[in-house]
Amino acid sequence: SGFDPGYFFPDFPGALSGKLDASGKRDAQGHWKGGARLAGLRGSLRKRLVQGQARVQFAADSANGELSLRIGNSHVEAGGRYGEQLDLHAQFSPLDLADLWPGASGRLQGRMAVRGARIAPAYEADLRGEGLRWGQFAARQLSARGRLPASGRNGDLQLSAKDLSLSGETFDSAALTMTGSVAAFHATGNLASGLGRLDFEATAAGQGQQWQGRVEQLQIAPSRGPAWRLQSATSYRYQAGTFHLERACLLPSTPGGELCAQAQGTLVSFSGTDTRIAMVRTKKSIDSSI
Repeated sequence: SGFDPGYFFPDFPGALSGKLDASGKRDAQGHWKGGARLAGLRGSLRKRLVQGQARVQFAADSANGELSLRIGNSHVEAGGRYGEQLDLHAQFSPLDLADLWPGASGRLQGRMAVRGARIAPAYEADLRGEGLRWGQFAARQLSARGRLPASGRNGDLQLSAKDLSLSGETFDSAALTMTGSVAAFHATGNLASGLGRLDFEATAAGQGQQWQGRVEQLQIAPSRGPAWRLQSATSYRYQAGTFHLERACLLPSTPGGELCAQAQGTLVSFSGTDTRIAMVRTKKSIDSSI
């Protein structure tokens, strides 16, 4: 009763009350098993009214639980199961980032879910955000809509952002559409900033540490100078830390010149002819600084 989290975390002063029951034990193999239940949570946190409840049960590498939380203007419902099979979900009605994190701002509204086998789950989202700012991330608008199943061909997941900032890099817009499934998808996307615009189309199929596909289209349009486009589709393959890329060449919109790249294992090579920028024929390890 009247517990002040600010005693341990100065950025989270308040006064919280509720009932917490918890238990756990460790077996001969060193695995923990137990659970906890928080009932009747109420009070204030960072001058925001708080009300909620939660429970969790865990054993070895599996867990399940539920959370219902109201804080300030935010209402969050989340829960599900974690293990070899996933069934995780969250509903924001809405979530004001400032209610949970000092220095953050903006609002998320909607739902998201991850379900299926842990090694290749399905993703669902109907989520939108406005005026988001948290640490080095910011976006005026953010949207995630659709579903990408673990297998099959009927998935359609669309991601987009406007006035995006990541680790000091700013972009006017970013968009990605994925159709198909997690195991085999077709992706189209674009990225625009003051430096220019990039558009691409590609496919990918695989699981875990083994993936392969094709880059079907790629176009780079700098804010200055000619645009560059992929001469022809090229195949790639990734396997356990090694990357293989067939020779891929970009051609400028003005006649003459090309810029090519090729990768094998941990080596990538670049070459260029008759381009308007200085080119060097070289080979470098992907693990080294290029």
